[in-house]
Amino acid sequence: MKKFLKLTAVLTVLSLLLCFFAGCSSAPVAMKYNGTTLTTNMYSFFLSRMKAQVLYNYNSGQDNESFWTQVLDENTGDTFADFFTDIVVDNIKINVICAELFDEYGLSLSKDVYQSIDNDITKLIDEYYSRAEFNLTAAQYGVNDKILRDIYVMEAEIKAAYSYLFGEGGIQAVTDEERETHYRDNYMHIKTLFINTSYNPITDENGNNLYDESGYLKRENKTEEEIAAAKAKAEAVKTLLEAGEDFEALIKEYSDDTDVNEAYPDGFYFTSGTAYYGNVIEVAGKLGDGEWGIAESEYGVHFVLKLPLEDKAYEDKKYEEFFREMDSEITNVKFDKIVNERLDDVWVNEEEISKYSIITYPQNLDM
Repeated sequence: MKKFLKLTAVLTVLSLLLCFFAGCSSAPVAMKYNGTTLTTNMYSFFLSRMKAQVLYNYNSGQDNESFWTQVLDENTGDTFADFFTDIVVDNIKINVICAELFDEYGLSLSKDVYQSIDNDITKLIDEYYSRAEFNLTAAQYGVNDKILRDIYVMEAEIKAAYSYLFGEGGIQAVTDEERETHYRDNYMHIKTLFINTSYNPITDENGNNLYDESGYLKRENKTEEEIAAAKAKAEAVKTLLEAGEDFEALIKEYSDDTDVNEAYPDGFYFTSGTAYYGNVIEVAGKLGDGEWGIAESEYGVHFVLKLPLEDKAYEDKKYEEFFREMDSEITNVKFDKIVNERLDDVWVNEEEISKYSIITYPQNLDM
């Protein structure tokens, strides 16, 4: 019985390959936007590749049904599979929209781009020693070398359209005015005073902090007595702040995060979406300029002071690490607006794409 099942699977793949080689009737259309169509072959390929990305980011690359069938929303019964399928479908629709924009803007790919694509396909085929062996693997994802070339061309068109919009000199490249508006609307300027109630750094004989191979500080848990003393210290700082003591002076006297305070003497710049310790960002977002608040994390107590925004801080080199992603943030907002205005206009062949389940379709780690 096992031999029969294996033979059946092989014959299925071979019949698919024969269709590719013999030029069977074109695959059904999965999506269409204006003059741009995406076949089910392309849809299945993008699904397989995006599935691999989801598993890499959220399940250590492991493909098991238990991951996909986890219930994400008890009210609706939606599972991880439902959630990520919606995301995948929207992302593929965005691909179709961008490919159409390539045509709408009258763009073209250079001979060098086509040659680079052909070289990439040739390299892939060479890794499998023959075109037939390569196509046997590619068939798992609904494609062969010719269809894969069409996909690579589409991806090059998408990249060209994006560059035309937002690249250097692009028609919607970020302007100085947009940077200033985004800065004023989204960033906050803060200082923190940290009281460590969790751990002690491990030091060498000279008192220098030690770090592991990954660059993380080596540490050991505080004793109960040390934790009690740290909490008493935090209470003392709170009392002093309530009495009107200078925040900056208290940082110098009480903060356990001296390295950070020395590295950023003028504070940090964050947005509401910045990942930081505990609820520091949430607390800071509720403060007015000059006000302070208390946040907590697994490491201890964070006293937070909200400072006024400085003039064009994003142009100041001492703050550059806080604004590295600002242009991308602005671009993402503009790009989302462009695609969201068109997303509902993409026709989707629900009957056809329902045949491709993110649970059972193979993840694409090959191409």
